[in-house]
Amino acid sequence: MSTHSPIGFFGSIIVDRVLSIGSWPQEGALSLIEGKETLGTGGSAWNDPVNIHAIDPSIPLFSCGVVGDDAMGRYALDSLKAHGIDTTHVEVVTDADTSYSIVSNSRQSGLRTHLHAKGACSQFDLKHIEAFPHLLAIAHLGYLLLLDALESSDSDTLRAVKALEILQSKADKVAIDIVSLDHSPERFRALITPCLPFVDYLIINEFEASQITAEEARSSTGDINGPACLSAAKRLLDMGVRDTVIIHFPEGALGVSRNETVFCPSFDVPREEINCVVGAGDAFASAALYGFYKEKPLRDCLLLGNANARHNITSSSCTDGVVPLSTLEATIQNEPLRKPILNL
Repeated sequence: MSTHSPIGFFGSIIVDRVLSIGSWPQEGALSLIEGKETLGTGGSAWNDPVNIHAIDPSIPLFSCGVVGDDAMGRYALDSLKAHGIDTTHVEVVTDADTSYSIVSNSRQSGLRTHLHAKGACSQFDLKHIEAFPHLLAIAHLGYLLLLDALESSDSDTLRAVKALEILQSKADKVAIDIVSLDHSPERFRALITPCLPFVDYLIINEFEASQITAEEARSSTGDINGPACLSAAKRLLDMGVRDTVIIHFPEGALGVSRNETVFCPSFDVPREEINCVVGAGDAFASAALYGFYKEKPLRDCLLLGNANARHNITSSSCTDGVVPLSTLEATIQNEPLRKPILNL
């Protein structure tokens, strides 16, 4: 993989409206919003390149997606450009609003709940990928399950699969990301399973892994099940992932490739330092992708991902906590880790 080649991010560009709440209410009840709403970056074609630019600004980065001709779309484009990310291949449309999410971050549980308006992202399609003229080191497509145009089929071939085939012709490696869409295992499997043989790097969380494989990654009481995560990762490789499966979760990250299996516990962050967990998954994924781009060992990719997520959760939005590589390396060297949930 040439470290002079760009990385391209395709798909979701979403404006996040982040709210802090005491706890998520029962249906029909009311919960109070604490403090001010924060407007921030969202979507893998926005969060991930912003993260990588902070880690290493020398890497050329592209974002390819669709936004509306509105204030939120202009905010997204201005932010991407301000971070040195090429937006030449972001289409601006007049017949749809820029995609946005209302993100409620619960102080009680530490979990975030998304209410999402698909908007312009629903129009992202094969034509946007086909028109992209550059050769890439890594092409990253996300979030599947939010890109409606890629869920249909042409001549019995899923358009998401066609998208990945096109990306294969433009990149040394292809990665995907998906979203934790609730109560939809059948849809997960119908869309994601056919895509796996066209994916080199699959970086997902434990909920998404469970939806695809039916492995119970967490118990009914919410405890992480390390052996089930390991079984899910191996199954995903067996289902066709070509290089590496990474499953990340608050307790750590598990990586399984054709040659090795690695688990790295997450950093033990004091509760009072945790501001908002929105964007922690993208922070992890982008730093892990940076590790792959630099051809680092799998363990180093997991450590970079954990360190980047550790800094992300101290901020109020998806990318306010971005830090350079030197800070990630210092975190890896000096900060304490959680107790491991897997001993390999």
